[in-house]
Amino acid sequence: MMLTTKSRYAVMAILEVASNTSGSPMKLSDVSEKQTIPLNYLEQIFLKLKNADIVKSVKGPGGGYYLSKAPRELNIIDIIDAVEENTKMTRCSVDKECRKNGVKCMTHDLWKGLGAQIRDYFSGVSVGDIMDDATREGSIYLDHNSTTPLLKEAKLAMISALDEPQNPSAIHSFGRKGKKIIETARKQIAKLVGIENYFRDYHITFTASGTEANNLILANFKQDEIFISELEHASILSHTKFQDNIHLIKVDKNGLLDHDDLIAKLSNSNASRKLVSVIFANNETGVIQNIKEITAIAHSFGALVHSDCVQVLAKIPLDLVDLDVDFVTISAHKIGGPLGAGALISKAKHHLLPHIIGGGQERGLRSGTENIAAIAGFGAAAEVPRIWDDNLRNYLEAQLLKSFPNIKIASHEAPRLPNTSLIINVGKKAETQIIAFDLNNIAISSGAACSSGKIGASRALIAMGFDEEERNSAIRVSLGSSTTKNDIDRFLETYKKING
Repeated sequence: MMLTTKSRYAVMAILEVASNTSGSPMKLSDVSEKQTIPLNYLEQIFLKLKNADIVKSVKGPGGGYYLSKAPRELNIIDIIDAVEENTKMTRCSVDKECRKNGVKCMTHDLWKGLGAQIRDYFSGVSVGDIMDDATREGSIYLDHNSTTPLLKEAKLAMISALDEPQNPSAIHSFGRKGKKIIETARKQIAKLVGIENYFRDYHITFTASGTEANNLILANFKQDEIFISELEHASILSHTKFQDNIHLIKVDKNGLLDHDDLIAKLSNSNASRKLVSVIFANNETGVIQNIKEITAIAHSFGALVHSDCVQVLAKIPLDLVDLDVDFVTISAHKIGGPLGAGALISKAKHHLLPHIIGGGQERGLRSGTENIAAIAGFGAAAEVPRIWDDNLRNYLEAQLLKSFPNIKIASHEAPRLPNTSLIINVGKKAETQIIAFDLNNIAISSGAACSSGKIGASRALIAMGFDEEERNSAIRVSLGSSTTKNDIDRFLETYKKING
C-alpha cells in the first residue's frame, strides 16, 4: 500500500471538518488556513471525497462541506481509498508477477503482507477514534489504584503471543510455544516478588483476576476459621455476608491492624485449621500493614496467612521469602499489565483444592485454557523497572492542607503507599467532585473503585471511625509512575476552582 501526500492531506482535512462545532458547513478556505494545505490542492481532494460520498457540499453564501456520516462510521481507509488511485507499498503488482521474465521478486510477498497489515490497521481506526485520542491527550489520569495504563512492553508481548494458535495444553510445537510463554511469565513474576531463587518452594497459579485469586483461597478454608481485617478488598470482605466462620479484626483510626485483637481472637479459637487474611495495602487509603509481624503472630498460633498484595506490587519492595506469608494475591492491571490476568502465589507445601474444575490446567488448581496473551503481558509488565518515592504525593497533600486547613487525609500518620491520598473535605460530596474533575479532564475516584462504578459506604472508613458525612466526601487520588508535577499542579488548580 503506497501512501502519498494526498492521503495525509485528506485525513487532516476530514479531521478538521469533523471537529467543526459551528453548526454550519465548513469552508475549504478555513480548512486550508487551519491545516496549511494549499487551497487548489484541497479542491481536488474534496472533489474525490464528495464523489466517494464521504463529504457533502452546500453552495452559496454560508456554504461549505460537512461529513456525510458520523465520525465513528468513517474509517481512515475509506478516506485513503477515495483519494488514492493505486494504494500499494511498492511498484510490485499484487495481482501479477513483478519481473519482466514473469517471476516474482523475492521481496514481493513481504511488501504485499506489509501492505495488507497497513490496510487492516487503517480499516480499524475511525475518524472518531482519532478525535477521542486527541481529547485524551489533554487529560490527566489520577486513578492508578483502580487500573493502570497498559505498558508498551506488555502490549508488545501480548501482540506477539497472539500471532499463532498456542494452546498450552497441546503437545505439538504451537502448544509448546504457548507453554513456554506462560512459564516465562511465571519466572518474571517470581523475580518481582523475591522467589526466583526459591522457585520450587512456591506455586504461581494464574487466574483471571485478583478477585478470583482471593475467592480461590477463601474457598479452601470454607470449613475452617478465617480471620480478616476490616480493611479488606470487597472480594474478601463480602464473604462475611455468606459465611459465619469469619472473624473481623479491629483497626485503629489510621487503619492499622490491632495486633492485640488478632492475638485475642486467635487465642480463643479451637479450630484445627485457621487462616488469617490481611491486605498488605488498602486500596482506598494506601495504609500499609506490618505483614511480617502479622504473619509471625499467626504462625505462632498455627494459623496460615494470606495477603492481598494487589496494591503493593511494583510500588514497594516485595520479598515473599522474608515475609514468610503462605498465600499471596496479585493482579496484572495494577502494574501496567492487561485486564484479565491475576495470580495466587502459594507455598508449594500447602495443598489446595480447585475452585474451577475441568481441564486440569495450572497443576489442576485452576481449570480452563490459560489466557496466554494476558499472562504474557503480565510477565512483561513485571520486568519493567520502577522507582517510587512519595515526593509528589507529599507535595500534593501539603499544598491542599495549606489552602484548605480543614481537609483530612485518611491514614496520614501511618505508613502508606507512595502514590495514594484519600482526601476528605466535609460538605463536598465525592460524587459531585468526581464529576466536576471529569469535566475538567482529570480522572479520580472515590474510595473503592472496583464496585462497578458505584459510590457506596466505605467499610474501611467506617472501621476507622469516620462519620457518614466524612465518608461521603472522600475522594481518592492515586498517582502513577508517569505522573508529573505539572499534573499535580493542574489537579490543585482544579480542586481550588471546584471547592474554593
